[in-house]
Amino acid sequence: MLLSVGVYEAPAEHGAVSDLIRRHSTNPRDIREVALEGVDVTAGRRFLDLGCGFGFMAEALARKAKRGAEILGVDVNASNRRPLIGRIDALGCCGRFVCRELVGELPFASREFDGVVASYALYFFPRIVPDIARVLAPGGFFITLTHSEASMASLLEVLGLPEGDSPQARLLHGFSAETGGPQLRRVFRSVEETDYRNALAFQADGIADLLAYVRFKLPLIRREIPPGAPVPASIERRLRRMLADEGRIVIRKDDRIFRCWDAR
Repeated sequence: MLLSVGVYEAPAEHGAVSDLIRRHSTNPRDIREVALEGVDVTAGRRFLDLGCGFGFMAEALARKAKRGAEILGVDVNASNRRPLIGRIDALGCCGRFVCRELVGELPFASREFDGVVASYALYFFPRIVPDIARVLAPGGFFITLTHSEASMASLLEVLGLPEGDSPQARLLHGFSAETGGPQLRRVFRSVEETDYRNALAFQADGIADLLAYVRFKLPLIRREIPPGAPVPASIERRLRRMLADEGRIVIRKDDRIFRCWDAR
């Protein structure tokens, strides 16, 4: 089976869920801004965003890039074209979009991009890392953000579900905070790792947001639950009882930033 960005996401909900995460995060800093801190984006003219989704990482790039710089997003979901290009163009850069499944090779020339990013996507196509190095220009950077397996375990614990029922837990093992470093060091001589410590805290009056977040995540956790399906009654009862007993629910959401230079 070929894995590609968007297989598990419901794009129509992604923007709302991102807003929800920002509201309930205990870390006030945007991880994308942290990832780009100290990186000289202004020196580049062409950038590539793999698994671009709605374009949040591309938007962060556009804020730092020179006016007119080109940012090309690649994603399997054609519906992401408009939001991606809108975010980029609004900041004075040139947005482009390619609808494509990512497997092992990129349809671009060698040394074509000054920077490549992959935000919460590389675990869908980890075999593409050597080709990312190929399309980077000399001095170019690769930045990727990913989840930690420990955070997925935290969510499963809150929901009362065993890890064996989680396809995303198995998917994450392919490229996670815990497993990503060795894979990248086989391709890049310089790899920096930065932990982004965070948690989602839901108070008793935040039950609607909590259920919305769980509804979004459940298709990633249980294959039999389709995107947009209601939260199963047993899980909703468990969450309401925990909020009533403890006053709040905290779900770990620790992520890791990898910043890479100097392809081998």
